Amino acid sequence: MTPQAVYKWANGLSVPSPDKISTLSNLLNASTDWLRYGIDENDRMANLSELDDIFISMFLNLTNEQKKIIVDVIRNFK
Repeated sequence: MTPQAVYKWANGLSVPSPDKISTLSNLLNASTDWLRYGIDENDRMANLSELDDIFISMFLNLTNEQKKIIVDVIRNFK
């Protein structure tokens, strides 16, 4: 990575390749989503409703088999 390349990325003149984003992610201790889109998992979680938060908490406590069943049920609603 050259200073010129970083300058172009920072100023929106070019976009880093996926491998450079991964390297930057490790160097900066930042998520690749944050580097690509300016958002990270914490931003997404902050926008959840109370019901969404409850659902996610409950879902994470299920077994993998139970999770598969729930996903199948949700897919059938579409």
